[in-house]
Amino acid sequence: MELARKQAWYRSVALGTHRRGLLCWLMGIIFETLRRFSSEDVLFSFLPETYVNVIPVLLDTIMDFSFHDTAVQHDLSEDDPLIESAAEFLAHHLADSRVILASCKDALIQALGSLTCHEAGIRALEHASQASQQSLVRALLRPYENRAWGQSNWLLLRFWLGDGFGYRESRAPCVWQAGRLPGRSLGLFRSRAKNGSHTGLLHLIAPACPSRHFQRLISEMLSKDETFCTSFLNSVLSQLNWAFSEFIHILQDIQNVSQRDEQQVIETKQLKICSMCFELTVSLMRALEMIVTITPGLWLDTSRANSEIILGRICQLAIQVLSRVTIPPGCFQHVMDLCLPDLSNVTHFAIISAAIGILLALMKNELGGGGADGTALVAGTSDISVHKVPRVSKYLLTDTSFHITSLEFALGEIKTPIANTSQEAPRGNFDPKMRAHIDPLTNEVRVPSPFRAIIGVKEIVPDPPIIKFNMADYPSHVTQEELDQ
Repeated sequence: MELARKQAWYRSVALGTHRRGLLCWLMGIIFETLRRFSSEDVLFSFLPETYVNVIPVLLDTIMDFSFHDTAVQHDLSEDDPLIESAAEFLAHHLADSRVILASCKDALIQALGSLTCHEAGIRALEHASQASQQSLVRALLRPYENRAWGQSNWLLLRFWLGDGFGYRESRAPCVWQAGRLPGRSLGLFRSRAKNGSHTGLLHLIAPACPSRHFQRLISEMLSKDETFCTSFLNSVLSQLNWAFSEFIHILQDIQNVSQRDEQQVIETKQLKICSMCFELTVSLMRALEMIVTITPGLWLDTSRANSEIILGRICQLAIQVLSRVTIPPGCFQHVMDLCLPDLSNVTHFAIISAAIGILLALMKNELGGGGADGTALVAGTSDISVHKVPRVSKYLLTDTSFHITSLEFALGEIKTPIANTSQEAPRGNFDPKMRAHIDPLTNEVRVPSPFRAIIGVKEIVPDPPIIKFNMADYPSHVTQEELDQ
């Protein structure tokens, strides 16, 4: 009874329509004050920072004002004028030089994050003035150097979420869905927990609402200003190289600690840093996938001075990432088998799907009918006639890190023999015929009994191993058309 009374009070007072109306009125007053102060160049510099710092709190409260236990949310259609005024101000002032306090800059970008988490907010940004939209895009595409770029990159991904390869939701797919084959689910049960903790930026549960409008604006800005585009791309590639290198380095340290005879505890701080580096790597790869997809002229246009260099760096990074997380033996699979709770968001799907998305975007013109650089591909038949190796394919095939086994791994089973100089049994996906000496449950090497010939016991034929990863096991994120590609 007491709980029912508290719930009734909570709904009628704290979450009532009247209370929400007061918050909307306050928000309107704040934005009108900010707009008038902004029109006066000098006066805006003396505006109390409280007016700016309170924006993300109020905006997030108004747009997410709901009965949390019943998932009933207010209709935002009546608040279109308020949301549009917020979108206009935030888009125009994100990179305003008059905003000098770090807390105010962070408040502006967090408020934009709240807008982009709702379809109404993204549509309001699309209806903002052209000058404000151009200012917003240029602010987001500033080089990722000497500034906090994590949230800017996250905002770019909000415009791309829903259009990338296997990029249907911001959250990682639930491994419990296990595709259509129950036999494959066992390895997934053993590898991951159902609900993992996340250390991402801003919101991670917002539904996908891609913006083709802002994708076009980003593409136009990168295509027109070659110097600006080159500076931005180089910064993204540099940060991606740093994040992935740090991630692999920490994985190697964890592997070394776990293989020592003495029992040593892996520090939680190290695991959290590893998780953060992984999320930064995946987010940067998704941003790169978007740029490569919407602006193919960056490498297709050979008249551009840096087209060859950019294409080479992108291909090299994508191949390096795939090879390090797929080709066994490796520290990635070893740490995955440890099932550490603080690394529950580190999964094969997130990083492999991002890398494959980049490769498919690069090879879009070479897959199917017509290839680039005078190539002739015959699609739809079992025989493919290639008179000249396509440009992107040549970059991939000539890279020393490229292995066809990386692509086979994504499809669930490695069939190509792997040259292993360390004599260590490879882990992960494999052909059962090649791994008869591996225990399918523990993924450990089976040592034959020295007495099997004496006692006359036949060698036990192992069951087919549990496949740890298969892109087809995630039908909610990957379509059949994407698998066919």
